[in-house]
Amino acid sequence: MSFVTVKLRFVRMAAETRLSPFAQFSAPLANNRLPRAIFDAVNCTSVFVWLPNDEKMVITFESDNLSSPPLEAGGTYDIKADTEPPIDRHQAYSETKFDIAADDFAIVEEGYPWINDLPPTHNPLPHSLSETLFKIATHNSMQSDSARRTILSLYLTYALATVDPNSFLSIAEEVPISLTKKADIEGVSQTVQYNGCVEFLVGQNASRITTKDISCDAALLVLQANYRATLENAHGQVLVQAASVLSHRRERKHRKWAYRTYWAYSDEEKWVFSYVSPHACGKQVLARRTGTIMGVVKWLFDREGCERVFNNIVALVSWAFPSTLGNSLVDVSETGDSSGADDEDLDLIRCGSPARLSSCPVLASSYAVSDLVAGRYHPLSTTLPPLALIYCLVFSLCFFV
Repeated sequence: MSFVTVKLRFVRMAAETRLSPFAQFSAPLANNRLPRAIFDAVNCTSVFVWLPNDEKMVITFESDNLSSPPLEAGGTYDIKADTEPPIDRHQAYSETKFDIAADDFAIVEEGYPWINDLPPTHNPLPHSLSETLFKIATHNSMQSDSARRTILSLYLTYALATVDPNSFLSIAEEVPISLTKKADIEGVSQTVQYNGCVEFLVGQNASRITTKDISCDAALLVLQANYRATLENAHGQVLVQAASVLSHRRERKHRKWAYRTYWAYSDEEKWVFSYVSPHACGKQVLARRTGTIMGVVKWLFDREGCERVFNNIVALVSWAFPSTLGNSLVDVSETGDSSGADDEDLDLIRCGSPARLSSCPVLASSYAVSDLVAGRYHPLSTTLPPLALIYCLVFSLCFFV
């Protein structure tokens, strides 16, 4: 049985000329179409025929795994293609522990809790949210993960209504994300592919969401910890998901900006809030998280604790809202979340790191004075050590003299 063939020349999607193909060979045609296996062998993810007039014609595959449109036998075709390297390890987000995440993403976690400064405006627990939480706790045994998932959804919904009444952002559930990256494990380079779903993702309004942008436009991720497992079991999963989103966001901007990605995990009663950001000139990922914040709903309704949880969620949504170019109505260069790549110390000082504040007194004092005057520090915050306060006073006296 004889086959007719075509000559294929593969060039990168970003290539501007046809002079440097990364692969070229003759391929058999079946009914003037190419088998999908040919493109799989080159690890192509999306392919186009590069026409002589420089236009691109997308190649798709029918149910019989043959390409469309048909090609002319004996012809030579330039193919523009995105390629993926061979995968050494497939990793599910749901099965990722902290040690694996730390190795694959070079994650450095702060040894002391992140004390997140709540906005100066305190938001009382909305009456309708309080009533709903109380009714659910009263009439539901709260023994299943699905019942407790409702609590997380309610908190997020009311927080978005508080921060974003114009509905610029929305909550999406069970959003699939993936990331393929290089990882150095004990001196050996591996290509790792992560796959899985984010349980709650705060991002663009549903009418504006696109599959292409969902991973890098995420403003906030929330994971529900399994009720029958410990809270810390969820740490590795949500951490690596946040690090993946951070990678997508930085890659989209060609690493020009360093965006923080905010995230939280909870079993409905216990909450931990956190963020990840680029560290060490982008070679590492810095992770900082709060201690556990309690907001008991079942058995003994803790309104004060639930209000504390609600305000922390509102704060995280407030900070996440302007942190992504696709989600923001403001110039992203004016937000603190975009400065980490250029001035790592300043970015950490904005988070209230005591070590950084004491090591850079002039910058610390000038920032602290402006924020104390503006009322940005919560009265209960302990992010300013006594030494920094002394510097603040000295700086302010020198300034007025």
